[in-house]
Amino acid sequence: WNSIDGQTMVESANIPKFKQIEAFWLDWYSNDTSSSSWDWSVDANQIAMLTKAKARGANNFDLFSNSPVWWALYNHNPCGSPTGSTDNLQSWNYANHALYMASVAAYFKDELDLTFDYVEAFNE
Repeated sequence: WNSIDGQTMVESANIPKFKQIEAFWLDWYSNDTSSSSWDWSVDANQIAMLTKAKARGANNFDLFSNSPVWWALYNHNPCGSPTGSTDNLQSWNYANHALYMASVAAYFKDELDLTFDYVEAFNE
């Protein structure tokens, strides 16, 4: 995982490695999607799956987030808050999470000609 000023994502022992997926937005330094703060190659397998599904005739695509990026969370753990009943997304990052989702949708439309029919900021 990437490190930002000595801070890193807190990994949960309850989530297997293969379910831990890096985000395209790597750090808080820039919200410019063409900057080094973004890496559109980190989830190549999921991107390949989407493009193959479209090529094979799939025509309904949904974009959702299991968690905001780790660095936008109070405890840096995408698995949730320590109690499970409090908001883990830092209040000053609400807009950044919305921007992230919109940026991902725009990238897929502009770069991969794939339009999401629905965008949901949280999966629950």
